[in-house]
Amino acid sequence: MKPYKILGILFCSLFIVGCGWTPPWEQYYAESFIAVYRGSPIKVYTYKEGYNIVYFSWGEGDDYAYNSKGNAKRIYQELCIKHQDTEYNKWVTDPYNMNSVNKGGIVFWKDFVAIDVVSDRDFDAEHPAGSSLGDVVGYRGWSYWEYVKNGYAGCEENRILGYINDIPEDGLRLIKEMF
Repeated sequence: MKPYKILGILFCSLFIVGCGWTPPWEQYYAESFIAVYRGSPIKVYTYKEGYNIVYFSWGEGDDYAYNSKGNAKRIYQELCIKHQDTEYNKWVTDPYNMNSVNKGGIVFWKDFVAIDVVSDRDFDAEHPAGSSLGDVVGYRGWSYWEYVKNGYAGCEENRILGYINDIPEDGLRLIKEMF
């Protein structure tokens, strides 16, 4: 068999099996790192009894995405400007591609200022009913804010892990969607 036929067969078999390569039709040129601002409402719940951790869950709502049309596209562009996310300038994988290994760039469209959990009953001697539990309830999440704010330098995801009272001042911006 001639060498070019062997190479052709090898290429076709790699294409069928897959080798981590992303076909060009699943990519787009991005001026912004954040591809999708996911809508609300947002549900807050505790992980399970005995664990003092707060999680956010994505509710049903509108997406404002890089490929939106009309008013949704205008809102997407306004959110990108608000977050100083307008000079990314790279080819990226479509975040809606379920086979993509890179599902980044999807965030809440709302930036949070603060989180607080208030006890509805006596938690312990130091935390009577109606008091903040920010020093005993943990927060776990990821944000793209530091990466975007620093001109797309450093690590893309900033992990925020600790007590609610210890969340950095602007640590609740561009909170990443959890898969």
